[in-house]
Amino acid sequence: MKKVHYRKLIRDGIVKKMQNKGAAFETRTLNKKEFEKCLFAKIEEEAGGVLNARTHAELMDEICDLMAVIDEIKKFKKIGAAEF
Repeated sequence: MKKVHYRKLIRDGIVKKMQNKGAAFETRTLNKKEFEKCLFAKIEEEAGGVLNARTHAELMDEICDLMAVIDEIKKFKKIGAAEF
């Protein structure tokens, strides 16, 4: 069987879905520096998805993904709602 490596952040829910499907995979927990680097890479990825969306539904999905990453960055950097 061919191995595929996805070196990117995934949401916790994705792991459970993969487990339920019986997929073989490995995960690891990143240290803070690695996590921050991956968060900012993820925001670039999701912004690209917004730019490349072709339908209203795709655009809405991509904006939601982008907002989720922004929320995670805010949490990681301890940025409160009052700072906006």
